[in-house]
Amino acid sequence: MPTIDLTDAQHAAVTALIKRAIEEDHFPNAPRLDPLRSALAKLDPAVCGGARRPAAHHCRHTTARRYSW
Repeated sequence: MPTIDLTDAQHAAVTALIKRAIEEDHFPNAPRLDPLRSALAKLDPAVCGGARRPAAHHCRHTTARRYSW
């Protein structure tokens, strides 16, 4: 895996960008954000604190309940 040498300002900018992308997402528990959370944990372990996103709750939709004629 490549290593990138960042200045403190670059490191702070990348970390802030990732945080903002996660915080402003309309679906904060979406699995697509897992790679960003993983990268953020590597860049700034204090931010994540080892917390994982909560498990997704799946909703079952049934048409029988909606249309009970």
